Amino acid sequence: MSIRVVDNEPDRTQHKGACLTPEFLYRRMQSLDRGEIALESLRLIPLTNIYLFCSYAYYEKDVSLLSDGTFDKLCKYLYDMWEFMEAEGVWHLGTLIIEDNLKAGTCLRVTYPTAVQVIADMMIELKQLEDL
Repeated sequence: MSIRVVDNEPDRTQHKGACLTPEFLYRRMQSLDRGEIALESLRLIPLTNIYLFCSYAYYEKDVSLLSDGTFDKLCKYLYDMWEFMEAEGVWHLGTLIIEDNLKAGTCLRVTYPTAVQVIADMMIELKQLEDL
């Protein structure tokens, strides 16, 4: 199943705005977790998507898609970039992506959109298959 995700990050294997699979997104998150991709090298929209997928997985499904250290770095980076998010086209500022949550390294008291839930659930399945 392919899900259309806005991804402004240039990638040698995918075109800008191309249909990306949850597998591709999950592999990108793994690369981020292993330090193969620097937070600063990714655009804010993909990073906020990762933040939401990982938050939903952790707070609603009790599954860690990123290590605690990487998630904390992601939250700090997004908090530091708060003033630039609107200009970059990040939506849901103040509703899903809350400055105080980023500062605290969390994503509590939000209702996750269905798209976030579906993609995160697929990523959780991929993680569980790898853990077998």
